[in-house]
Amino acid sequence: MMKHVLRSPFILLPATLVLTWLAGLLLFAAFILTMDKPQTTTGDQADAIIVFTGGSKRIETGLTLLKEQHAPVLFISGVGPNLDIDTVYKLWSDDDSAETLCCFELGKKATNTIGNAIETKQWASDNHIASIILVTSDYHMPRAVIELRKEMSDLSVSPYVVKGGPDMLKNTHYWRLIFEEYHKTFYSLLQLLFASGNKDV
Repeated sequence: MMKHVLRSPFILLPATLVLTWLAGLLLFAAFILTMDKPQTTTGDQADAIIVFTGGSKRIETGLTLLKEQHAPVLFISGVGPNLDIDTVYKLWSDDDSAETLCCFELGKKATNTIGNAIETKQWASDNHIASIILVTSDYHMPRAVIELRKEMSDLSVSPYVVKGGPDMLKNTHYWRLIFEEYHKTFYSLLQLLFASGNKDV
């Protein structure tokens, strides 16, 4: 009996941690899957549209929002070496007027989400940006917002998620991304909470 009593905490604690982790993962996945694109209308305004690169359809979505005049300028953070202004012009397709070509900029320093946030902070500060529409994939949005909050707590952020295709739930790669983002987001959230706590001391 004594051995059973002594062993119980060593069994219950790991079991509780595993169940808590699993519950958090399920809640995170449910949150991602139920995220919808905001119901915006043409002419809704922010100071800028920001795209964090790294997933399909992100840049195209940002360009569409710019065409619909949701903001006067688009900043694409974390572009690769093969993406230049000419390539973005081609994505814009039928409109290559001088008025259009002036309206977006590329950031090439960021290589990850933390870098995206730092690069966006620098660009937003240089251009006096107070409100943005943030474009990134649904699974990536929570961590992207957290990293921006860490860098610019007073920035107004309106998330605009990019959803996968109709078969995304059958794609094992999509579920792997959600699994990975759960842990990365949890870590980023802890960093944000600790940073906020240190400021209050």
